[in-house]
Order: sequence, then C-alpha cells, then structure tokens
Amino acid sequence: MPTDPLISSLNILIVEDEPAHAEAIRRACAVGRTRIAGNLAEYRLACAEEAPDVVLLDLNLPDGLALQELTAPAENGAWPILVMTAHGDETLAVAAMKAGALDYIVKSPEAFATMPQTLERALREWRLLREHRLVVAALHNSDKRYRNLYHQFRTVFEGVPEPLLLLKWDLLVEWANPAAIRAFGHGRADLAGTRCHALFKGRTTPCTPCPIQDCFATGNSREIEYHTRDGQHWSLRALPIHGESEGIRQVLLLGQDIGAKMRTQADAIRASQLAALGELAAGVAHEINNPINGIINYAQLLVNRLADNQNRDLAQRIIHEGDRIANIVGGLLSFARPQQENRRPIPLAETLHDCLALAGAQLRRDGIAPRLDLPIDLPPVSALKYQLQQVFLNLISNARYALNEKYPGTHPDKHLDISGSSRKIDGQRWVRLVFRDTGTGIPPEILERARSPFFTTKPPGQGTGLGLSISCGIIENHGGQLTLESVVGEETTVVVELPAAEAGA
Repeated sequence: MPTDPLISSLNILIVEDEPAHAEAIRRACAVGRTRIAGNLAEYRLACAEEAPDVVLLDLNLPDGLALQELTAPAENGAWPILVMTAHGDETLAVAAMKAGALDYIVKSPEAFATMPQTLERALREWRLLREHRLVVAALHNSDKRYRNLYHQFRTVFEGVPEPLLLLKWDLLVEWANPAAIRAFGHGRADLAGTRCHALFKGRTTPCTPCPIQDCFATGNSREIEYHTRDGQHWSLRALPIHGESEGIRQVLLLGQDIGAKMRTQADAIRASQLAALGELAAGVAHEINNPINGIINYAQLLVNRLADNQNRDLAQRIIHEGDRIANIVGGLLSFARPQQENRRPIPLAETLHDCLALAGAQLRRDGIAPRLDLPIDLPPVSALKYQLQQVFLNLISNARYALNEKYPGTHPDKHLDISGSSRKIDGQRWVRLVFRDTGTGIPPEILERARSPFFTTKPPGQGTGLGLSISCGIIENHGGQLTLESVVGEETTVVVELPAAEAGA
C-alpha cells in the first residue's frame, strides 16, 4: 500500500478508449477518486470541469496521439501525466518522455499490480521537480534583483564626486570609484590590488597606528586627515562593513576634500584678527598722532626761522617723514574700513624709486644692491601712494632680513630683483610686480601662515607679524592680490598684481 497519505485523496483521470482496459486500470489504482475519459476531447472537457491531480493517458486515442497534450519539461505542465500503451516501444517511450511525460507505463498485469506504488513514486518525483523549478525561478529572480542592485549601487558609487575605496582585511584596495582614482591614483587607471599604506604614504609596511586595522579590529569607524603630495587636504573616514557571521568583512573609506573648508576657516580667523587689529589701532592712534603732530609743528617752526638752505631742507625732510608716519597711522585706522576715495593714478616706477631711496642706506650697509627691471610703458595703478609705499617698503624689508640671515656679510649671490610687466585678462589690463630675493626661503608649513596677523618668525623686537598681513589687506582693498612662492634655502618670490588705472582716470 502507498505510504503517502495524500495518495488516498488523489483525483485521478484515466484517458482510455477501451472500456475493459479503463476498468482494469481503475481497479489497479485502488486509491483516491478516479474518472474516465474515452478520447482527447473528453479529456480536455474533464480537465476544464475539475483539474486532476494525476493523469494516466493512453498513447493512442481515436482522435489523436497523447504526445500533443504533453508539455516539456514535465514539471511545466499543469499536472503530472503518465503515458500508457499496450505494446512496449522504446522509441515511443523516449518520444513521450521528451514531449513531457512524467513516466511511461506498459499495460500489463505486473504494471497494474504496482500501480499504487507507481503513482506514489510519480507524485513524489513531480513534487520534487516542481519544487526544483520554483527554487530555480527564485534563484534566477534573486540573482536578477541583486544584479540590478549591484549595477544601481555601482552607478551611484561611481557617480559620487568624493573618493570611495573598498579595503580588505589585508589592507588591499578591492575597488575604487573614479573620484578616488583621480584624487589618489597619480595617473593610474585603477587602484585595485594596491595596499593603502603604499597608496597614501609610499610605505612597504602598514602605518603605526593603522586606523584601517583599528576599524577591522574594533568595528568602530575612524577618521583621519591626509595631505597629498600636491598640497591637498583630505578627511578620510573608515566605515566597517559587517558580514553575516564573520565579523567585519571590508572597510569603506570615504574621502572629503577639506582644503576649501580649511581656507574658509583661515579666512574667518584672519578676518577676526584684522578686526581686532582695527580696534587696537584705534586705541593707539591718538597716542601716536599727538607726538607726530608736535614733531611736524616744531619742524615747521624751524623751516620758518632757519636762513640757510641746507638746514631748511633737513627740516622739510622731518616734516615729510612726519606726514608719512601720520598717513601710515591713518591707513592703519582705515584698514578695517577700506576707503576708495582720493585714489589717483600712481606711477609704480616712481613709487618704487622713492621706497628704495628711503631704504637705500640700510641696503647699502648690508651689501644689497637692488636690481630693477621696469618697462618704460608700465601703466599706472589707481591707488593711495602712501599705502603702496607701505607695501613695497615691507616687502623690501622682509627680503633684506632673509638675505642677511643667509648671507650675514657681502656676498655675490645676495640679490634682490624687482621686475614689472603688464598683461590683459578678460579685457582688463593688469600690472604685475615681482619681488625676488635669494634669501633663506620660507618652509611650506610656515608659508600658509605667513599672511596671518601677528605671525612672525623674526626674533622678539625685530618684527610684529603685521607687515605682510597689512600689505595683503592693502593690495586686496585695491582690487589686486598678493601671492608668495618660496623654496627653502634658495629663494622667495612675492607677486603683487593690481588692475591698471583706466585711461583718463
């Protein structure tokens, strides 16, 4: 007897045109509920009225062959079909199985005796085939879904403008998006297979401590800062990716360019320092102006009383220098409140010659002979002359200090070169002045802070840290810019760019 309890409740449809054979098959089934159809038309009608659980289908029927009712493979059909024939024919058996029959039965007393077991075996096989089909379909759908997700996430990650790196436990880069290749690849087409310490630090061994290894060990995210060889600043954040049962599988490294953020913060700090400088200047201006006005007044009395021209000329010089000090104090006061009025076209060659005349005695004493290269047609700039003098004197003073630090005495390589040129940018004519000295140079870590107020590398008593900061502010207030470039131990170049005065100004 069959062991499957579902066999006893089967709905069996027998399709047989010989009544005697049909009755013999019905008795042989001995299980479930049986129905009999005499041809293919009756078979189709019976199936439409009630779907069978299993069909025993004679191979040759009055209105056609059973093969035309089969669906290959067998599990794709609506129900399992077992083909029957009175004569064993291996060719027909193969054709029936290929057409979609679940099994092939030769009508015989032996086959009828084991019919319940045959039905049980066929149904078990049918269920397995159906389950396998469902599993395969589910796997196919799952694979398709995950492939779609993979392509979607890959598209997103590759489109992210910030660098992304996927790292394995052995610190090998498993995947990198195009932004990471552009940022850290140094011309490489792919970063996969590179170890992170070799990529970022050029090391053959891991860094100590290693934030990536720490992320793998603790499962906590880590954040570090990285400075590239070309001066960029990055914030790198390591995020652990957990596996189902094996702990941390990978680490995702996210990069963010913080150079602009650092520059914004530096500008904000500089702005607050300059505001404090303006308040400080306002507090001391009164104390400076009073004695300066006294000096100017006394010098004017000397001019009025002295008869010889030589002494009168000295008194005039005292008045001139006193006025210059008063103008510098006034410029310091207005530094936080830039003024545009009273500017006029200033010939830069004349202003530079005046500055070199004022600093000439010190430069000669130190063995420095400035070399000027200014074209005759260098256009003037619209500016306040005393402010330009203040900038140029500060740059000359800084160059003199650097040259004396490198060459305490006279030296053939002790040079200060000042050159000028003009060019057009977007239809606007600009004037460019370059101050180049062969002094000690400025280290990169100091170069970034050189323009900050109150920052100086000079010993106490030799610098306040205000000269370059004020000079930058003056140039920027005139619509220009001041930039520094330096090679430690070789030279420093300061470039001043100002818009040329408009014709007729």
